[in-house]
Amino acid sequence: GGKILLNVSHLNIQNDGEVIASTDGAGDAGSIEVTADLIQLRGQDDTTTGIFGAVEQDGMGQGGAVSLSANEIRVQQGAQIVTGTQSPGDANQLTVNSNQVILDGTNNFASSGLFASALVQDGSGGDIILNAERLIVRNGASIAASNVSESPFPPPPGSGPAGNIAINAARILLQNQGTITASTQVGERGNINLSGELLVLDNQSQIIANASQNATGGNININVRNIVATAGGNSDISANAERGQGGNLNITSQGVYGIEFRPTLTPGNDITASSQFGQAGIVTLDTSTDTTDELGQLPSETIDQSDRVAVGCPADKGANFIASGRGGLPDNLSYQVQSPIILNGFERTLSQQAAQRRVASNTSVLGRQKKNSQYPVEAKGWSVASNGRIHVYADPSPPNSLTAQNCLKRRAG
Repeated sequence: GGKILLNVSHLNIQNDGEVIASTDGAGDAGSIEVTADLIQLRGQDDTTTGIFGAVEQDGMGQGGAVSLSANEIRVQQGAQIVTGTQSPGDANQLTVNSNQVILDGTNNFASSGLFASALVQDGSGGDIILNAERLIVRNGASIAASNVSESPFPPPPGSGPAGNIAINAARILLQNQGTITASTQVGERGNINLSGELLVLDNQSQIIANASQNATGGNININVRNIVATAGGNSDISANAERGQGGNLNITSQGVYGIEFRPTLTPGNDITASSQFGQAGIVTLDTSTDTTDELGQLPSETIDQSDRVAVGCPADKGANFIASGRGGLPDNLSYQVQSPIILNGFERTLSQQAAQRRVASNTSVLGRQKKNSQYPVEAKGWSVASNGRIHVYADPSPPNSLTAQNCLKRRAG
C-alpha cells in the first residue's frame, strides 16, 4: 500500500472520521505520517474515530506504521490511534513525538488512547513509542499493548506476542482511572518501560503488565526521579499473572511517595508482582541517590592568608580609634541599621566656620572665647588641676601643659 503524508497546521478528526493504512492480503500496508502544530481527535458514541494502521482479517502482510509529530496531541471521547493485527500478519509500530499529549475520556464504544493490538490469530502486536515533555492520561483513557480486546463486543484474543510500550516523558500524569497496560492472555509477555522526571498516579490509576490464563506476565521498568501516588487513590503498579509466571517489576527513583510494595493488591496504593497459581515475579525498588555529579571538589592545598590580612597600627605609633554612629543591631530587628546621625548641636555650616575664624582673630584671650561670642569653639585639649578638676581648652597648649592630653594624639612614654 502507498503512504499517507499529512503536513498541516491543524488536523481535526471527529464524528466517525478515520485515516487508515491497512492490508487484507499478502502485501504490506502503507504507512501514515502526520506533522502538525495540533492534532485533535474527538470520538462519538457507537462509532470508531481515529488513525489506524492495521492488518485486517486474512491479511498476511505487515500492518501500517503510524508516526505523529506535533506540538500538542489531544485524543478525546473514545477516539483512538492504533496499530494492530487480526490475522497472521504482524502489526507495525506507533511512534508519537510531541511537546504535550492529552488522552482523555471514553464513550460507550471504547476508551480514548494509543493502542497496539494483536487479536484473533497469531500475528505479533506492534510497539508504542512515545516521546513527550508532558503526558496526561485521564478519565478512563489508556495506553495499551495487548492481545486482548476490552471493547464491549471484543474479537477473540490473539495467540501472538503482545507489543511493548516505551514512554519517555518529563512529566507523566495518570488521573481518574488513567491506565498504561500491557496484557496477554495466550501469547508472550508485553513489557512497559517508563522514564522521566515525575510520575503521578491519582484516583484508581494503574500501570499494569498482566498475563491471564497460562501466559507469562510482562516486565515493568520505571526509571523516574520522583513517583507520587495521591492518598486514598487505590492506584497500583503491578506485574501479575494467573497460572504462568508473573512479570518482574523494576523501579529506580530518588523518591517514592504515597505508594509501597505489598504482596497482593489492597484498597491502598500498591506495588505488586504476583502469580495466582504460578511463580510470582520479582520486585526491585532502588531509591538510592547518586550525588557524585552534584558536589564540587574541594582544593587539596591550603592558601597562605598572611598577605591577605591587613596589619593594624602599632600601639606606640600614635594610632587613632574613631567610633562613628551607634552600630550594632537595631532595636527592632525588622528594620535595617540606620546611618549615623549627626546631632544638630555639633553641626557647623560654612558661615559658622567663617564667623568663628573672625572671632578667633580678634581675641587675645588664650584658648578662650569672650562671653559675648556668638558661636562656641571646639575643644582642642584638656588638663587636670591639682584638685582633680578637669579643664577643657580651645588652644591645644593650655597653661598647665604638664597634664594636657590630646584627643587625637598620644605621645609614647
